[in-house]
Amino acid sequence: EEDFVPARLDTGRLKGYALKGKHTLAVWYRDSCNTWKSELEEGIAPETLSGIRISLKDVLAGRKVENVTVYDPWTDRTCDMGRATEFVLPDFSRSVVVRISLRGK
Repeated sequence: EEDFVPARLDTGRLKGYALKGKHTLAVWYRDSCNTWKSELEEGIAPETLSGIRISLKDVLAGRKVENVTVYDPWTDRTCDMGRATEFVLPDFSRSVVVRISLRGK
């Protein structure tokens, strides 16, 4: 129903793996400095990232935003970001998922 199309939305230190649909944009942002190898083989603890600004204006191309949520799968915490197309991610380590609900077309 969404007809999702995969896309890359890298920004600075984060790798962004996105699914763009008719009513939803979902982006999994992953810390490019944290990998299974760095954490498990090399014993490097994941760093807490803070103050990372995200802008999805260009990707949304004028689409109206209904709601934006950020989910941290490592802490099971969800933050409501309102209807912003530009925002600062809550502090996290490893990765977060951003879900944008869009109104109509």
